[in-house]
Amino acid sequence: HEDGDYPSSTPQDQKAPKQKHEAIVALLSESLFASTIEDADEMSPLEHAIMCGASLKTVKLLQASATKSLRSRVRSASPNPDPRPGTNKRRRVSSSHEDIHINAAA
Repeated sequence: HEDGDYPSSTPQDQKAPKQKHEAIVALLSESLFASTIEDADEMSPLEHAIMCGASLKTVKLLQASATKSLRSRVRSASPNPDPRPGTNKRRRVSSSHEDIHINAAA
């Protein structure tokens, strides 16, 4: 199997990890904040992914997204978040073979 993280017996089972990863990419393309939201048990999506045996590619994507989201929040909380007001900010969600650039609302 291409990821090596999910032993599978059928072609449909082998598609599942890629489809799950693509679903996470789609969610994060709308909001990186989603990667930092904790559930009632105070577990993040990253922790759930690790506990469920997600692929390394998915874990790295969630780590990078959470880092970018937290850095963005720290910058926006600072007194001078952007020295050039009105500029079009862009953030990048990267997924191994694909790059998705998303316009971020100021």
